[in-house]
Amino acid sequence: MLDVRVIRVANLAVVFAFLTACGSQQVKPSEQPVAAAAQISKPVASAAKAKSAKERVIDELLASAQQAFRDDKLTTPSHDNAYDQFQSVLALDPANSSARAGVQAILISYAEWARNAIASGDYAGAQGYLNQAQLYFPANPLLMELQQTIAKAKQQRKQQEQVVLAQEPPAERTEFSLPGLALSKKSPAVASYLARIAARVKESGESVMIYARSDAEGRWIYQQMNNATQGYRVRGDIRVASAPKIVLLPPL
Repeated sequence: MLDVRVIRVANLAVVFAFLTACGSQQVKPSEQPVAAAAQISKPVASAAKAKSAKERVIDELLASAQQAFRDDKLTTPSHDNAYDQFQSVLALDPANSSARAGVQAILISYAEWARNAIASGDYAGAQGYLNQAQLYFPANPLLMELQQTIAKAKQQRKQQEQVVLAQEPPAERTEFSLPGLALSKKSPAVASYLARIAARVKESGESVMIYARSDAEGRWIYQQMNNATQGYRVRGDIRVASAPKIVLLPPL
């Protein structure tokens, strides 16, 4: 018979060998979380890169929009203006404060241009600015208020022009400003005023220098003066200027 102690030692050796083998195989599962983490980190890194690319695009659009704004390219030319660039930013980032402020600055700029035009009496120019702004900011309270301001200013100027045109041209003066609104409409009051100046020219033999906003307007003024002096040809010249007027010169 075998010694019982020998059998026990042999059995223990087998068990120890088995446990050792199992222990060495269990190390591999511990490596799986590391590999999984490496795989998960790849999409995260890609997302970070995508966000950075988006931010770069926004920065480029903002820079382009701000340059267009400085160049007064607020809404024109098409696809190359500040408004379109700011809107492109808002399409990517609706809460972007710089783009929102830029759009508001465009509205304020148009309003300021319109105010300056009103102050200088250029109501047509003021209306042009408002018309352009209203394409992008319809029913805006600021623009609606300016529209009313233009209407009031035009009415006041019309009344002032009617007073001037009703008066006899002063004999001591040699320069006569022509009311712009009435002249644009070629009103009978303007034609009558020109006829009275022409009557003086016919008697004095003075020549005239006509300053008009366009060549066509100057020719119309000259025609009215000639029509008022039948049998006499008014001598003079026409020059294009921003403020229409007639200057009487000594006889040639």
